[in-house]
Amino acid sequence: MTTQTTAKITDIIYFHGCTLPIITWNNINYVPAKYLTDLAGVDWRTAKRSLLDEENILLYAIKQFKSPVIAAQGGSPTTPDDVIHIQFDRAYFYLARINTKIMKAMGNVTAAEQLLQLQIEWAKVLHDYETDGIAIKGKSTHNELMQIMKMRQMAIGQEKQVFSKMLQSKLAELGYQPDGEQGDLFK
Repeated sequence: MTTQTTAKITDIIYFHGCTLPIITWNNINYVPAKYLTDLAGVDWRTAKRSLLDEENILLYAIKQFKSPVIAAQGGSPTTPDDVIHIQFDRAYFYLARINTKIMKAMGNVTAAEQLLQLQIEWAKVLHDYETDGIAIKGKSTHNELMQIMKMRQMAIGQEKQVFSKMLQSKLAELGYQPDGEQGDLFK
């Protein structure tokens, strides 16, 4: 694996109502922290101080580097100063820890209510993961069944038993009760 010393925009995604550049630096994906604070409607100066706190640097895998930008004709391809970046796989956790009460007090009521709904959803997902070892985004029952079946197929030992129980439970929830021979599929 080679080390990349220059940051590059490697993807642009739609992230909860915000167009977010995914920036790869040293083979790790990051997002500019300010995009997330703007999305949440929190004060950048306060958020910046908090992000640069020693524990938050570790928690969010904060890195500061010159961020590439989509430059118009004659523009610079990078920012002139180092920009605070959050490792992309920590972005949801950053948003999960934002105090929506403070957002409301600052007048960002709609954004705070939307973020609070996401935080409630994420709390359930974390609970499911910690108690069952798996969390599944509930887009549709069919997708959920397919994911459980795939995970069961790849699992070994005790994990396979857990996924078998999850599959039985989901099928029972949908009104399917395996008869004698079908019940053997779950062993």
